Amino acid sequence: MSSDDSLSCRHSWLRTQYRSTVECLRGLCRDESGNALILLAISVVPLLALVGSSIDMGRAYLVVREQSEVRFGAG
Repeated sequence: MSSDDSLSCRHSWLRTQYRSTVECLRGLCRDESGNALILLAISVVPLLALVGSSIDMGRAYLVVREQSEVRFGAG
C-alpha cells in the first residue's frame, strides 16, 4: 500500500466520520423533545440573579433604615 492509498483511505474515513457527525447534529436540531428542559435550564440563571439581587437590596434597605433610626433617634 503506497502513501497515496493510505492518504486516500484516511480522507475517506474522515469524510465518512464528518458526514455521520453532521447527520447526527442535524437530527438533534430537528428533534423537538426536551426543549422545555433546555429553556428551563437557560431561564434559571437570570431568575436566580433576580432573586439574589432582590434579597441583597432588601437587606441593604433594612440596614440603611436601622442606621437612620439610630442616627436620628427615630422610634
